[in-house]
Amino acid sequence: MPAQQVHPQFPNIASARLGDFDYVFYHAIEDTTIWVLDATSSVLFESESGFRPLAASTWATENEVHLYYVGRGQHLREVYTTDQGATWKAGQVNDLDAEAPDGSGLGATGSPSPAVYIVDRFNYIAEFRYDTGSSQYITLEQTT
Repeated sequence: MPAQQVHPQFPNIASARLGDFDYVFYHAIEDTTIWVLDATSSVLFESESGFRPLAASTWATENEVHLYYVGRGQHLREVYTTDQGATWKAGQVNDLDAEAPDGSGLGATGSPSPAVYIVDRFNYIAEFRYDTGSSQYITLEQTT
């Protein structure tokens, strides 16, 4: 399947590299699908709520690539792959019930201390850091 043009009004791109593989995520010009430009250049999934910010990170020790996005109800969402993009699974961020209002920024860092950042509904920067000891995300506010 050929790569699609990037939507001109939603040029948000997220990228991550794991080993010899680059992953580039973007919104297609013709619909609300989120594409991953990798060896397959394929549709990753249908966006739940149109065009929203994207962020990606590499968890090198775990051999994982994570994609974060804002889904239905303005909730922070995560999918990840452990097999070079052959399959994508829902991540633990989905269980946090974190909300990112329209216009929120979105960023992520990878291992050894993975985290995802949003501007929350109170206009504070919220950090969701993965704690390897408990294998869970911990919620922290970075601004008050």
